Amino acid sequence: MGNQPYQFQIVRSTPEFSELRSEWDTLLAQSSERSFYLSYDWFHAVLCLSGLPAGELYLTLVRRQGQLLGIIPCRIVSRRFRVFTLRSLELIGNIYSPFRGCLLARGEESMIAEAWAEFVLRQRRDDWEVMLWEGVSLGDPVVRALMSVSPVQPLLSSDFATVVTDLSQFSTAEGFYRALSKNVRQTIRTQITRMNREGCFQVVLTQGEALEPLLAMKHYKEIYCHSWKEPEPDLEFHTRLAAYLAPRGMLRLFILYFASDLKGVKPYIASYNSPIRGGDPPEGWIPLAACLFVLHDNQAYFLKTAYREEFARLGAGTVVFWFATKHLLEQDRVERIDHQKGGETYKLRWAGHVHETRRRLRLANPLFPRSLAEMWIERGLVAPYRRLRSTLRALQNRPSDSA
Repeated sequence: MGNQPYQFQIVRSTPEFSELRSEWDTLLAQSSERSFYLSYDWFHAVLCLSGLPAGELYLTLVRRQGQLLGIIPCRIVSRRFRVFTLRSLELIGNIYSPFRGCLLARGEESMIAEAWAEFVLRQRRDDWEVMLWEGVSLGDPVVRALMSVSPVQPLLSSDFATVVTDLSQFSTAEGFYRALSKNVRQTIRTQITRMNREGCFQVVLTQGEALEPLLAMKHYKEIYCHSWKEPEPDLEFHTRLAAYLAPRGMLRLFILYFASDLKGVKPYIASYNSPIRGGDPPEGWIPLAACLFVLHDNQAYFLKTAYREEFARLGAGTVVFWFATKHLLEQDRVERIDHQKGGETYKLRWAGHVHETRRRLRLANPLFPRSLAEMWIERGLVAPYRRLRSTLRALQNRPSDSA
């Protein structure tokens, strides 16, 4: 059975993509890699909920005797490189994608990957001029197949690190709390005490199995607009995503609200072990900090966080993340938190560790001289210039010998 040939079908329209839901979900459930970023829900969000241009859909289905065994989710984008504008074959995603890859049947990953690489590099090579794959893993069978089959040596560079927190070893939030550094534990307690001294605070969870989280997302955007972060390129993407995920039970939005005019009253949250609540936000309270998660397959994907910069002294971002983790561990039985792109220190202090460095793969189509020229410019001119610049900066910053 495994030796029988694969059949390839290219899906080029959103309606065709929408018809794949049942087969897609089945393949995901049976595959080795079950990331949210390979789910139908995520690709629906990118293709149907985003306000940003997505290029031309170029999604390859791999079948054998009608059974779906692989999905290589690409699109063709007209992209300007150093000199030329080229037709770039890229994995579907957006600026929020911390992982891009392909969905392959368990046990046949290498065979499917090699067959598709031959298909796209030989039979469909007229469709594209260059491949630019961002956020990929070197362990991805398709990436390995492309690198081994390509007639032109690919360019490979580091893209970003990913950080995860492993919660599978903890049965209670108390156990996780004790595993944190003394400094982090002290910070959580200090900030809770400070907020209760200056007023009152609550942490409210919106998950909305039957509710649309419109008000909570309005408060999230209010926090974001008063935070240190740059404006979103697609202002409504996360609002649409939250409304889509909520009725599916996949949304977890934690918001910390503060009221400074309630000094002296009994605290709603007295300690790091206090429970939080769900339901409607408290009327008139100021939303200070938010953590937005997607729940999928016993994992929590930490999509977004923000806090109001003018209240930074209260440490609301640290406190809301602690209570979010406490709930995810004890109530949702989450085994891992994926902190998404970047290896920042604040992620590592939550018992996080660098899981992997994602890569950027660039591959030229030898049929097109412009593509080869762009590759030569990048490899022969830009790369040496960057190395020279780094060397000069290092020499410039080196302390001079004392007389």
